[in-house]
Amino acid sequence: MTERVGIGELQAHLNDYVDRAAVGEEIVITRQGKAICRLVPRGPEAPTAPQPYDGRLWALVQAGKASWSGKRLRPAKPVTMRSGPGIADLIREEREGREDRILDAIYQNDAVPRQ
Repeated sequence: MTERVGIGELQAHLNDYVDRAAVGEEIVITRQGKAICRLVPRGPEAPTAPQPYDGRLWALVQAGKASWSGKRLRPAKPVTMRSGPGIADLIREEREGREDRILDAIYQNDAVPRQ
């Protein structure tokens, strides 16, 4: 049940009204007989957007594509690179190999002399 209470009454008995709202009652606060706001029980808390990620993670949470407990995020552990060729080297090697295979196919099928 909703109860209407004036600001003066609310100020005089604020603790009582807060206790009643905490257990589920809705209190409508009035000023000069007109409703200006409501005192309602606290609902489930929505997590606030994490600041370090500029809202990107928050956008995924809002879209339902990620979940987040609302707890502070731990920093990711740094990735250590193993010795050997880097990704750029592997991509270059793959592209060069593909280019050679394509040129071989062109020269074999069309009998075009290689330059």
